Amino acid sequence: MYKVVFLDQETIPEHIQFRQLDFPHTWTSYPSTSPEQMDERLQSADIVITNKVMLDASILVKHPSIKLIAVSARALITWI
Repeated sequence: MYKVVFLDQETIPEHIQFRQLDFPHTWTSYPSTSPEQMDERLQSADIVITNKVMLDASILVKHPSIKLIAVSARALITWI
């Protein structure tokens, strides 16, 4: 079973729905995550979803269980 952690779900508009993952997992969502909360929230995480929360090398070294980082960003492209 994979442990999935979404670090900052409140940055995604409410009308956007996430599909159910089709593999065994636990899902924990946090509205936001401060730097002080990172270590506790990433403990044993396999998959991390983030929009604005930065994950740098110092975080990744402390959490070798992380196998995938998914960035849940959206972009607006303006054509000129």
